[in-house]
Amino acid sequence: MDNNKINQMLLAANGSNHVGEYPSGSYSPMPNRVGSVHAVSDLQEILKLKAQVEQLQQELSAEQEMVSNYHDTNSALAAQVEQLQRTTFEVVCASAILGVPIHEEESHKCLAARDAEVKALAFEQAGIPKKAKAGCIGEFKFTIEGARCCPECYNNGPANDCEMCGGESGENGVSDLTVSVPWDLCKEIWLTMNQFAANELRQQAKAGA
Repeated sequence: MDNNKINQMLLAANGSNHVGEYPSGSYSPMPNRVGSVHAVSDLQEILKLKAQVEQLQQELSAEQEMVSNYHDTNSALAAQVEQLQRTTFEVVCASAILGVPIHEEESHKCLAARDAEVKALAFEQAGIPKKAKAGCIGEFKFTIEGARCCPECYNNGPANDCEMCGGESGENGVSDLTVSVPWDLCKEIWLTMNQFAANELRQQAKAGA
């Protein structure tokens, strides 16, 4: 059998008039089909990742809301505990100062506050000792440089009718000034100093509470 006969038989079997052609309408070219498959696979992967991201965002929002609610609750509880502690401390201190027996052990702060109040009351109720009274009455001589020295003239300036210095306290100071301090003024100074000390003790105790 010659070659022409063989070629005709092959063409008849393939259903085409040209050797090497694909049958008409059988399938699309291979490169286009492969590209479409890859595109669909990529799109499915993107949609899957997008769904995972949305789920993670929802979980994150829920966690953030939970944390925010926790902080709000924790702050409210802390405020209530602080108020309860302050109220308890005030009751304990008041009971200690008034002498009411307390069955529970007193705290260090309460003891400090009670001691401070006892000392403050002692200052307020203290009288002038006899030695101090003897030392306060009489004349005092002192030297002042560059300032008004008379207690009566210190704020208003020197006055000729001043009972303490007779106007001798000048703006530039007077050496060897002699003054007499009345007993009423001594008591006033003593009580003022004691009251100042009592107030300082109470403020220190309050600051340490």
